[in-house]
Amino acid sequence: MIIQFILVLNLLGHQNASGIINVNSEVSNGIYSIEKIADLAQKREIKVVIFTDHFLERFEYGIPPFRKLIKKSIRMKCIRSYGIKRYLQDIEEASASFRNMVLIPGCKVRSLYYWTGSPLGNLTLHNIQKKFLLVGLSADALKRLPVIGNRRLEYDQYHGDVGCGPYQDVIDYTVDNGGLIFWVLPGAE
Repeated sequence: MIIQFILVLNLLGHQNASGIINVNSEVSNGIYSIEKIADLAQKREIKVVIFTDHFLERFEYGIPPFRKLIKKSIRMKCIRSYGIKRYLQDIEEASASFRNMVLIPGCKVRSLYYWTGSPLGNLTLHNIQKKFLLVGLSADALKRLPVIGNRRLEYDQYHGDVGCGPYQDVIDYTVDNGGLIFWVLPGAE
């Protein structure tokens, strides 16, 4: 399979190109628009930009036994609040303006975070840095991502470290939907 891929690239006139990955725009925690990032990359002769804004940046803690009624939520800018279709469309429009470049949409996701301790003094949030970069998913696939806060899952933020299940679910889902997946910070806590 790899040899076939290399042959196809050679037949198509394969070229080396400089590129950057893990790029955040103002859609999440970056400071520049998608268009401005493409412009800056072009000026630096970067030919490929893989945008990976945060997909969902929301943390919730609910007081038992009324977790769904009495809760504190922290929300930050992300693709989900910006709009999945709007995000993909913005990258597509920038691609039309920068035809000599390849602009690829992706996102950063957190499969699961969880809380330990008590809100009375030692409440601790875990796994906020355990993230994946996903590339190549459609808008429909992104809407159904099996990550905490995006849809109802068998895992939640109140039952501690549940092992590799939530991570494997995201890996399998991404591969099954034709995407690529990368660990952002292997070994992060």
